[in-house]
Amino acid sequence: PDGDGPQRLARSLAIFQRLAVGGASSRERDWAALGIATDALYAADLPRSLAEYRHVVAMVPDFALAWVDIQEIELALEHEEKSLQAAREGVRLLERGDADMTPTAAAISLVNLRAVIAYQTGDFGTAVAQNRIAADMPDYSGLAEQSREYTAISLGYRHESAAARAAWQAMPAVPA
Repeated sequence: PDGDGPQRLARSLAIFQRLAVGGASSRERDWAALGIATDALYAADLPRSLAEYRHVVAMVPDFALAWVDIQEIELALEHEEKSLQAAREGVRLLERGDADMTPTAAAISLVNLRAVIAYQTGDFGTAVAQNRIAADMPDYSGLAEQSREYTAISLGYRHESAAARAAWQAMPAVPA
C-alpha cells in the first residue's frame, strides 16, 4: 500500500523538505534537514547526501548524529582525512553529551568513533579493544556487527592471524 522504495523515499523527501522550511521549531527544521540528507543516503547518492549533511552541520555544528553520518560517508568515498576529522568531532560532541540521540545510540556511536579513530591512525590494539566493547553493547544502526568485523580486521593488522580467524568464525551467521 505504501509503494516501493523509490516512492517512499520521494514521499519522505517531500515531507522533510516541507518541514525543513516550515517546521514548528528550529530543532524540527534541523531534524528535517537531517532527514533530507538521510534520504539521499538511502537513495545511494553519497555526494548529495554528504553535501546535505554538511549543510546540517553548517546550521547546527553540535549535531552529533550528523557528524557520525559524515564520518561514514567520507570513509565510503575514500576521504580518509575528512572521515577522521568528522570522527574526532563526533567524539568531542558525544563525550560532552548529546540530548538528540538515545542513550543507546550515543553510547555505541561514541565507542565506535573511538575505534574508527584508532583504526584510521594505525592504533590497532586500541581499535580491537574499542570494537570488542562496541560489539557487546546494545546495537544501533548495525554498529555492533560492524564492530565484530573490525575486530577481526584489526587483529589481522596486528598480525594475530589465529585470533583474527577466530573472530571471523565467531561472528553470527548472516540470515539467508
